[in-house]
Amino acid sequence: MLIILSETVPLNPEYTSIGNAIKASRNDIPDYLLYLEKAQMIGQLRNQTGGMRGLGKIEKVYLDNNS
Repeated sequence: MLIILSETVPLNPEYTSIGNAIKASRNDIPDYLLYLEKAQMIGQLRNQTGGMRGLGKIEKVYLDNNS
């Protein structure tokens, strides 16, 4: 998944296409992105929309600077 992200960052995540590329359910992709973010491998830019509409909405995914 990290290879796919690194080839297309900054990425507006399409969970279905990422899921198809790594042969995983589209419902698991947000969890995988969160795990990568917690490991400081990527950064996620979240939508400024508040309330229920803004939950889980990711605008862009960036590779984190690991230097």
